[in-house]
Amino acid sequence: MKRQKLLPLLLLLAWPILIQAQYYGDRPLEMTFEQSDFFFTPLYVNPLGVSGFAGSSLLLFDDPLTGIERNPANLSRFDGDSIPSNYLYLDMRNSRRVVNNRYGIFPCLYDCMPSWGYYYSNERAELSPLMSAAYLTRLPIFRKSITLGATYQVITQGESYYAIPFDIYRNVAGKDLMGTNYAGTEGYQITDRFSGSDYMYHEGHAINTFMSFELNDAWTLGVNVSRFIFDRDGSFGSDNLWNSQVNYLSYWKSFEGRTQEYNHWDYTLGLIYTTGDNRFGLNAGLLTGDVTQQLSRNDESMSKSGQSNSSNYSDYQSWYVSDQSWNHKGMNYHGGIQWDRKIRDDLSFRFMYRLAKGVQDIDLKSSIESESSNEYRYSSGNYTSESEGNGKMHDFRDGAGKREMLSHNVNSALTWRFGSGQHLRLGAIFGYHKQLTDTKERADAFSESYHYWFYDDGNNSNTSEHYYKTVEDKSINWKFSSRLRSIHIPIVYESEISDRIEILLGMNRTMNFWFIENSTLILYDYRERVNNGVTLIEQKTGERIKEPDERYSVVNTKLLGGVTISPSKRFNIQLLVAPGFEKNSLTNEYRSGIQFWMGMNLHL
Repeated sequence: MKRQKLLPLLLLLAWPILIQAQYYGDRPLEMTFEQSDFFFTPLYVNPLGVSGFAGSSLLLFDDPLTGIERNPANLSRFDGDSIPSNYLYLDMRNSRRVVNNRYGIFPCLYDCMPSWGYYYSNERAELSPLMSAAYLTRLPIFRKSITLGATYQVITQGESYYAIPFDIYRNVAGKDLMGTNYAGTEGYQITDRFSGSDYMYHEGHAINTFMSFELNDAWTLGVNVSRFIFDRDGSFGSDNLWNSQVNYLSYWKSFEGRTQEYNHWDYTLGLIYTTGDNRFGLNAGLLTGDVTQQLSRNDESMSKSGQSNSSNYSDYQSWYVSDQSWNHKGMNYHGGIQWDRKIRDDLSFRFMYRLAKGVQDIDLKSSIESESSNEYRYSSGNYTSESEGNGKMHDFRDGAGKREMLSHNVNSALTWRFGSGQHLRLGAIFGYHKQLTDTKERADAFSESYHYWFYDDGNNSNTSEHYYKTVEDKSINWKFSSRLRSIHIPIVYESEISDRIEILLGMNRTMNFWFIENSTLILYDYRERVNNGVTLIEQKTGERIKEPDERYSVVNTKLLGGVTISPSKRFNIQLLVAPGFEKNSLTNEYRSGIQFWMGMNLHL
């Protein structure tokens, strides 16, 4: 008997919260957009681009493919003086481990607030090409002055569905605030007659084509044209119906799905001038891209217990539908200068400066509608309780904005060859990255809820009645900026154990320093709030939400170990392993994961 009294009471207490607790009416819609590191960024094949060493390897190693990434004109030097004029490369690797939950990759149903810098600036960084291939060749025409090349990369990964953090609305109909079944379903044996989907799949394909032309002994011209397409889609949902006891029926249906499509074209022109022991390079490029995201939800719930005219009866209904879309369209201007100098036979120096400036136009749309209701009656002996309620809400939005990015990178590297087949490579990379996101959304929001409750235990009785309503015609203006200063100190040692075996040991210390600013300004053209008969109407008012400025640091230590086995001078296999550790100023040190990599080089 006590349990029968308690369960409906818990439902009554939770019901008003279930309607609105997951609604963040002043949260910008753009927060729900999922970022990836490769959006609006050139993508190359890097034979030593394991986690933590992709940037530093560009200057540290004399590999044909890293040379092309520095400047497409370097393609003409891929075969040197001794290598045949056909080069084939293939690598396979595992994806990096998903970043820790504190970064926001989890169903953030409530007021959990992962660190802004990670959430917005480095979302889902674990995705990387599963396989890469490259082919380079020199044409036997025009004094063999023309060289062609092509690379291909494929990204593919499947995993369980993950929700996007910082959502403006997420329904939990049929469940309490801790995500458990609401009180009316407890004590019943539930049988799933249908279990739906739970997946997220990522797939991308990148093709780069290169050509270089040696104008004369001093000047070389190179060009690169790249195409990248990427899709991700996933869904999570179930459809259950049970009637395990007489007079009890419970039906619920839940579905959430989203898609994301991205593509870009990248055009790069490079020029190299050689004089004596010095090589000077200049390159400039333009990347144009577009990414769209769609998010849809449908959530229904119905529960019924007892007969409507009986002394023990309860009913609950909840309907929810949401359709949202995002579009980012923009371009990225990128370029840089390079300087290679041979100081002496055993010592060489490299310097590179890179600049990138990106601009994206943002379009936003959202439509959210939700209803909820309840009815309850219980009577036994001298005890009587009953309740009645209903509620509904909608949020319609249309917005636009702009995202601007600026990046500076200064790289330098020193290579010292000593002894027999031994190399020590030292580098230093300094970076400054800045981004600003500015969006404005027009929103038409409405929410209404009514709740009546009565009880009488024979000695005491109580009646309560609550009515709430909010009507808003407003604009939501969001500004988010982040500044990142980074320092990379890589050290790599190589040694030829024999003509067939070479080992590689390396370490890269990375220090990142973030500064985050985040503010939201809500301008109300009209706002009406009703609370139990008291009405407040406001026009032409505003509210500002200013998050505290954030300053924090992240220190990464990446290790690199590898062995290269050469059965012949024309073929070798390289095995790499890269464990890593990270220390965040907000957390304790933890192991960030290990990446394995196998690459093959074939000189035809």
